[in-house]
Amino acid sequence: MVSPQLRVLVVDDDAGIRDMLALVLGEAGHRVRTSDGRGPVDAADVDVALVDVLLGSRTVSDVMIETPGLAEVPLIVMTAHDAVGSVAGGLPRNAHLLRKPFDLADLERAIDEVVAESAAG
Repeated sequence: MVSPQLRVLVVDDDAGIRDMLALVLGEAGHRVRTSDGRGPVDAADVDVALVDVLLGSRTVSDVMIETPGLAEVPLIVMTAHDAVGSVAGGLPRNAHLLRKPFDLADLERAIDEVVAESAAG
């Protein structure tokens, strides 16, 4: 079961995925903010972030560099691609990889894991 009432940031350039995640996570009781990743991302007061690996011509690494504090947030990196090595170097060690397509149980499990690891220090 997903940790209750988290502040979740969803960054994905696909509006359908972004909206679906916002709906599902909102219905689960979380406060959700979204971004398409094209401009600055507000990571203030976020408990967990879900960020797509590729955001058009940008990558999750670009977002990490441009967003102060995002490296301190439990991070789930979403991807439909097998080759993520080119962006993995810019990610925190505690980042979790979630392969698309995923189901709700996979998402809940990933969120629970990153939040638990972050709380454990």
